[in-house]
Amino acid sequence: MIALSANTAFGQKCKPADKHKDEFAGVTYDLWGGKLDNARQLMSGTSQEFYLFLTNMDGKNIIYFSVLYIQRESDHSIKYN
Repeated sequence: MIALSANTAFGQKCKPADKHKDEFAGVTYDLWGGKLDNARQLMSGTSQEFYLFLTNMDGKNIIYFSVLYIQRESDHSIKYN
């Protein structure tokens, strides 16, 4: 018995989530990834957003992790007179 089969894989054309331009080197890097999670606390009025991006810089794979911390205007610890 002879069995023949063919496998075909289809992929989608993805666009990078963001771009970063290095002004010094004049190179633009594609960032792949996006927002992982967010956390909000109503009592303290703070919000955090967590991002993870992957990129290739000069032949090296780089993982870029970013945390955005947002605090209410009235909650700052230094008060000016």
